[in-house]
Amino acid sequence: MVAAIPRLVDANPRLVDANPRSVDANPRSVDANLGSADTIPRSVDSKYPPPSQIKGIFEQTFSMGLVYADIEIINGMELEMARRGFIDKDEVKRMHLNLLVDTGSYMLAINENIQEIMQFPVVESKRAQLANGQVIQCDVVSGVELRFKNRRSYCSAMVLPGDSEPLLGAIPLEEMDVLIHPLRQELIVNPEHPDMAVLKMK
Repeated sequence: MVAAIPRLVDANPRLVDANPRSVDANPRSVDANLGSADTIPRSVDSKYPPPSQIKGIFEQTFSMGLVYADIEIINGMELEMARRGFIDKDEVKRMHLNLLVDTGSYMLAINENIQEIMQFPVVESKRAQLANGQVIQCDVVSGVELRFKNRRSYCSAMVLPGDSEPLLGAIPLEEMDVLIHPLRQELIVNPEHPDMAVLKMK
């Protein structure tokens, strides 16, 4: 079947080129009314890039690799005790983690090694489904304070077994009003709200 195609075309080679300019008789006819991509007025919404750059942005977005962010986690219960004067500020447990930003994950997830150091209070136990489909039972801890640049979140966290990779999920991402920059492939503060987080209430 494949070999028959060129013979059909070559049987009458003038059929293809009988009117070679029929398509391009007026090559600017398509753009005569619509204009080229870069001439579309920018006044509609100047915050978006020119249409000529959109393809490149999409290509880099879809080829995006893993995104990590430097996040400080603090024992919020101890921080409150320090504010009340019960313990010294230097006694508050805190550490910096390079967390995988995972918008497909619902909550913050730490591991047992981190929990052993931070000693967050365990409040309940829940089942969690991992990326491979496995369902496991995990402790849930509370009083976790996250800090990223000028943003903070006070949330709960799932405790994954052993030294599993910690994840920064959708809830703290939304609360801190941060997002992934598609070109730089990094976590950034929402440029529309640079001074403080704006939370959606509906």
